Amino acid sequence: FATARLAPYPGWEALREIAEVNLTGAKKVIGRRHPSRIGVRYINRIDIPWSQLDGRDLGEFLKLGVALPRDIDRGMSAYSLSVEFREKETDIKVVVRSGTVVPVLIDHFSLMLDLDLILDRDIPGRPEGWWERLDLVRKAKNRVFEASITDKVRELFQ
Repeated sequence: FATARLAPYPGWEALREIAEVNLTGAKKVIGRRHPSRIGVRYINRIDIPWSQLDGRDLGEFLKLGVALPRDIDRGMSAYSLSVEFREKETDIKVVVRSGTVVPVLIDHFSLMLDLDLILDRDIPGRPEGWWERLDLVRKAKNRVFEASITDKVRELFQ
């Protein structure tokens, strides 16, 4: 089962409360099943004013991206990337997707930072243990997010 929330995002606690209600409903329909994976996925849109981006490298905003040879690059207008790895501290599978997206704000450039973290081993048998593991996955997501952005992006969030 899945629980999703579009902007505005009210915070982890509110989302978790909804997920707990959804899990109760799902168990009534499908019975008690042992999950094969537990995960979180956050799709972030980062809106950068053109005035702050003009002439700058995207690396000033995200610590991941695409590098082009300087002798052929006249200015990248769009990119897309996907990478999969295991988070160092927890061994949780991480899929990071990033790219340009259509901006929703006037005079802005928008980047997507899509983080999908998946716990696919050592899942407890009882639902109480699932929530503990989900909190671990969320903490790993926060580490990956913070490691992927720069202080310039943090300033945009204030």
